[in-house]
Amino acid sequence: MRISLTIVLLMGSGGCATAPLASTLTTSAPSELVLQLSPASFGRSASLTQRITVSTSDRVQTVDALLEVDPTMVRVAFVSLAQTVGTLTWDGNSLDAQTSVHLPEALTPARILTDLQLVWWPVAAVKRELPAVFTLDADASRRVLSKAGVPIATVSFEGTGSRLKALLTHHGRYRLEIDSTEESL
Repeated sequence: MRISLTIVLLMGSGGCATAPLASTLTTSAPSELVLQLSPASFGRSASLTQRITVSTSDRVQTVDALLEVDPTMVRVAFVSLAQTVGTLTWDGNSLDAQTSVHLPEALTPARILTDLQLVWWPVAAVKRELPAVFTLDADASRRVLSKAGVPIATVSFEGTGSRLKALLTHHGRYRLEIDSTEESL
């Protein structure tokens, strides 16, 4: 039985924090990129179920995610042990998010949006929004984000079709293993 993301988001919507994001792209730290691409720039509608394993220097944690993208909205719900531990919605102008202490610390709302766009958005859409100091080199199985020529994040892909595995490594910070299955809409 497919779980409706709308139901999960409604269950976890109490106490949402809204963080309006003024521009399409900002940088919050010298080497950190924050992407804020529009939902429409994804280029299609999609619904994915994901198992995400977050690895930091001192912790490994797994969380399930339900991701839906359409031309007007990005919706993500995180579930752990049958409980919603975080939700995120992005309409291209404002980021609404609610997270609990059970969501890995590395997954802040802005970081979640940036990571999912770095991994899943079309390369051309990401490249259009990068500040001049950043570059994105990509082929069918790998993406490398660099700042001033120094790699800061690498994405590797395995699989094809509706089942895809992505490994996102933020060099020196954390790693995400993302097992995804695309649901038909």
